Amino acid sequence: MQRERLSHTPVTTKDGFVLVTAVNYGYRHFLMNFLCGLKRAGMHDHIVIGAMDEDMLKWGLQRGLPIFSAHLGFRHMDAGNIGTAAFREATHAKSRIVL
Repeated sequence: MQRERLSHTPVTTKDGFVLVTAVNYGYRHFLMNFLCGLKRAGMHDHIVIGAMDEDMLKWGLQRGLPIFSAHLGFRHMDAGNIGTAAFREATHAKSRIVL
């Protein structure tokens, strides 16, 4: 899949704040819970999501999320098993995405 533009441009807060997070397809339900919390807090326009796999990118684009490809070569099942080497590697990669 080609590099996609965000479905909408996030709005910064008056302090210039934009929240960046990264998620793989296996954690999409946690992301949706997080987004619901942001909406209740009035912060849902201030987020950008890095999709760590193709499935997440497609899923996010279909739902109009502000998402971009941050694909790191993980299959969603590999990085979703807590305690595995792939999970630890994905956790470290998430930090690199947002920096």
